[in-house]
Amino acid sequence: MILNETQNDIITELITIGLGHAGGQLNEMFGFHVRLNIPLIEQIPPSKLAPRLPDHLGDWITSVHMDFSGGIDGSAYFIANPDSSKKLIAALYGEDNPAPEDGTDGSIFDPEGAFAEVGNILINSILGSVANGLQRRFIFTIPKTEFCNIHTVIQEIGAESMDNPILVARTGFTIEELLLSDSVCLLFKIGSMIKFIEALDNVQMDL
Repeated sequence: MILNETQNDIITELITIGLGHAGGQLNEMFGFHVRLNIPLIEQIPPSKLAPRLPDHLGDWITSVHMDFSGGIDGSAYFIANPDSSKKLIAALYGEDNPAPEDGTDGSIFDPEGAFAEVGNILINSILGSVANGLQRRFIFTIPKTEFCNIHTVIQEIGAESMDNPILVARTGFTIEELLLSDSVCLLFKIGSMIKFIEALDNVQMDL
């Protein structure tokens, strides 16, 4: 099923609210002002996803993936270009000291864990906002971080059907203090689009 204009506006607003919450958490984490743009939401079947993604993502990506359940089940993926991931991690740990040495403060730099933390914040904030809007309580699995080919992700998303549309949210982030700007994508595979659309129709929002 395809979202109508009102339903698309509602999910866009809910995701935007979630991005705002994520931005606030990232501001505290980075110590810089992180601005996340209003997302562009599309419904795209996995079979047609690859050519519709931003060119800069390339064939190899870094992804954070988690499943959710709670009346509406599904999976969420945060995907980014590996170079963008490195920039985010550099911003997180500071450009002058991106990787604390083991033994200096008892810590070991974990780039995969750092990226997973960012992806976890984004996904949790967005799904939390969607859950609140739909009056649901989602349960999340532990996030899984991978460096993989984009087609591996597409095959995973389309394991049951390559023709059932998924939600694709494209957004950009800017950290002005570091002159850092890039774009990322979030993919949402919904177990039952009928249930999801019915829940959207019950949302009361001033759009």
